[in-house]
Amino acid sequence: MIHAIQEPPVARIGVLELEGFYPAKERFQLAMRLNNLLASPSFASWLEGDPLDVNQALFTAEGKPRVAIFSIAHLSDPERMFFVSLLLNQTLAWMRQQTGTSSLRALLYMDEIAGYFPPVANPPSKAPLLTLLKQARAFGLGVVLATQNPVDLDYKGLSNCGTWFLGRLQTERDKLRVLDGLEGAAQGQGGAFDRAEMDRTLSKLGKRVFLMNNVHESRPVVFETRWTLSYLRGPLTRAEIKRLMDPRKAAAAARADAARNASTPGADRAGTPGASSNASADASASPGSNPSSNPSSSSSSSSSASAIPSAIPSASASASASAIAGASAPSTHATSSTSGADRARPLLPPDVRQVFLPLRTTAPAGAELVYAPALFAVGRVYFTDPKLGIDRATTPRVLVSIGAGAVAVDWDGAREVELDERELEPEPRGGARFLALPPEAGKAKSYDGWKRSMTDWLYRSQKLELLRSAALGLSSKPGETERDFQIRLREAAREERDLQAEKLRAKYAPKLATLDERVRRAQQAVQREAEQARESKVSSFLSFGVTLLGAFAGRKTFSATNAGRAATTARSVGRSMKESKDVDRAEETVEALQGQFRALDAQFQDELRALESSLAEDAGALETLALKPKKTNVSVPLFALAWAPAWRTPDGAERPAWE
Repeated sequence: MIHAIQEPPVARIGVLELEGFYPAKERFQLAMRLNNLLASPSFASWLEGDPLDVNQALFTAEGKPRVAIFSIAHLSDPERMFFVSLLLNQTLAWMRQQTGTSSLRALLYMDEIAGYFPPVANPPSKAPLLTLLKQARAFGLGVVLATQNPVDLDYKGLSNCGTWFLGRLQTERDKLRVLDGLEGAAQGQGGAFDRAEMDRTLSKLGKRVFLMNNVHESRPVVFETRWTLSYLRGPLTRAEIKRLMDPRKAAAAARADAARNASTPGADRAGTPGASSNASADASASPGSNPSSNPSSSSSSSSSASAIPSAIPSASASASASAIAGASAPSTHATSSTSGADRARPLLPPDVRQVFLPLRTTAPAGAELVYAPALFAVGRVYFTDPKLGIDRATTPRVLVSIGAGAVAVDWDGAREVELDERELEPEPRGGARFLALPPEAGKAKSYDGWKRSMTDWLYRSQKLELLRSAALGLSSKPGETERDFQIRLREAAREERDLQAEKLRAKYAPKLATLDERVRRAQQAVQREAEQARESKVSSFLSFGVTLLGAFAGRKTFSATNAGRAATTARSVGRSMKESKDVDRAEETVEALQGQFRALDAQFQDELRALESSLAEDAGALETLALKPKKTNVSVPLFALAWAPAWRTPDGAERPAWE
């Protein structure tokens, strides 16, 4: 990139010359800055580790969700801003690749947001974060931001937050900023907002007491957090983070090595090394031979086609040599100067189409180029299933060898190759040798028969394997990995769960609302009966006092008046006792109604958990579908004789030159 900056591959930008658009002096300064960055020891750590892939961070290799924690406490301020901006932009790019959903797909949580989302300045992290706050909910991405001072946050972002958890605010300025944000959020959702009432509520919040305001609810809720036992030992040091991550890094490195070894073809994978029947042991171990080959030094071999490259094994060879291998394999060649190869290109009828595979590798020291005959075909297989919504065409590209004396073609031993027709060369390279063709390959009608047999083989062998979840009625898409399908199934299961949960809530909501209203009325009755009981007790106490005072202060202790007062006092005491019993009965009614409410709510929660569990279990059960094409949907638009180049070294080893 640094060299490309100094010497760009273009001479004009639009209508302007490159020098006028971006002078060489300025390009050199940019190249120097990038070079210094790459040479900096502090930048070396940014070139290591796993790539910042949000999809990989959210899900394991099996498609299970996980939590990814990014700690930036050990970074400098510019590095923190760089990483946060990079992470937010990567999250934004991942979000735009998702489909819309009403369920929560993922959650982005950022603590201590101050400085990354200021109200006045515009750091690189502000634009993507504001976009996430405005648009992420439509894609199922939730955003949670935490700060100690709301005044440090941008007002536009605050007004896009739908749910607020507010604790004690230390300054009046913080409270005003929160009230402005709450009012803007309520107006954005078309809801009512009582600023004075919210101001009073915020002012009365105590320790461990929070106010939750949801724009989708009718009123805010004040709640108190539970006491929890937590050892908050503070931020981790770099050494502690390294100690925590070492096992994970070692496991990731082991997986990467295993994947790299699996993707790199070994020299011994081409097939079982072999030699001619009369080859000597000394010749098979001669110095300078290819370690993956076992060339014979016998001069009695008379097969003119035995020197076919390992990638295009002879049809007269063993059955294991019918597959076109990717690495060099032994060849039983003769020691003559021609080694079974004709110097000139064979003459063929004009009806026989010929193509030449591209030359992709450089020649080893002293090696010569030889072309081996093979058949190259491009098929077209069309799969369709209206019920599953499948409408896909595949184009398998097949290469199979044809050695000297071959009559029939073993399509079961053919190899599918990643070779575009545009890469085929119309003419061979100069100075190359050509191996002998079987007689049948010189007849045009042979290719018609081989093409028909290849069409039949495609019909029999080609299939489109898909995964299906019967519970959710979803099938994987062609080319979709099991991991991605598992992720899509979980999202569909969450959407189905939310839909069923809403139906369940709609079913229980009237019953719960009725019981809640009855509990409320019963509690009001308790308060009313308690008030009446208190008044009755006070009245009884006063009546008893008056009666007692009259009895002792009156002239006639047992007068009719005193007797009447005593009777009235007795009735007051009776009423007071009755009111107390009424209070007890009202409290029992409240307890009974609350018990019914709790039982109904527990039943609702049990059904909700059972629903979630059943959907989770059903979504995990997958079955494999194999779609077969119709015979009329199989065709071969390209069928030709292909010449495959290979390098033959002086010791007789051959290596494919086209892959």
